[in-house]
Amino acid sequence: MLAYAKSDIGLSRKTNEDNFECGAFNLYIVADGMGGHLAGEVASSLVIKEIKNYINSHIHTYVEDYGELLKLSILYANDIIYNKSLADPLYKGMGTTVSAVWFIDNKIFWAHVGDSRIYLLKDGNLGQITKDHSLVNDLLEKGEIEKESIPTHPLRNMLTRAVGVNEDLEVDTGYMKVNQGNYVLLTTDGLTNLISDDELKDIILTNQCNLSKSLDIFIEKAIAAGGEDNITAILIGDF
Repeated sequence: MLAYAKSDIGLSRKTNEDNFECGAFNLYIVADGMGGHLAGEVASSLVIKEIKNYINSHIHTYVEDYGELLKLSILYANDIIYNKSLADPLYKGMGTTVSAVWFIDNKIFWAHVGDSRIYLLKDGNLGQITKDHSLVNDLLEKGEIEKESIPTHPLRNMLTRAVGVNEDLEVDTGYMKVNQGNYVLLTTDGLTNLISDDELKDIILTNQCNLSKSLDIFIEKAIAAGGEDNITAILIGDF
């Protein structure tokens, strides 16, 4: 299995509030933080750190129940971040998205909160595994806006669910088999707000033997399109 990760601050942000994990315990995670005075960077860093800590401490308790363990690790991280935001005024209201996949044999177990995304490219088709927990996605599902309006919608950055914002949290989870020729892509919205799913698919298929080049092109195109946010992506293939 090959995996590459890249992150770029973009053109408009003063700091990079995205964080990622690429391979520890066969985990792949992207997180997009939010909050003032570096709070977003703290939240996205903490969610990854605490997911890994929880899994490392409980892996022998949840043998073969990998999906449940991944979900519990995010709930644990939610408690850590939420309590830190209450204890320190500098971090009040901080939160983060998280999209994680855990490779076990030929399966991926995934968990997700927020509007970062996980995709699976299979048989030439790129499908979004996760659902965006955002206000604009809710409006789209209700038929109140068109998909084409989302990248410029004034409420496009409003999340309906994030790690660390509330004491209670619902985590989306699932699992699936992956095969030779499949690709898994994790990305923050700094990429997907500026590049269409069709463009992502074409870039991956054009550079199947060079995953790192695909990531370079993702970032180049996102920056050329305005680079208004931090940009982070992990691309995994060659199973």
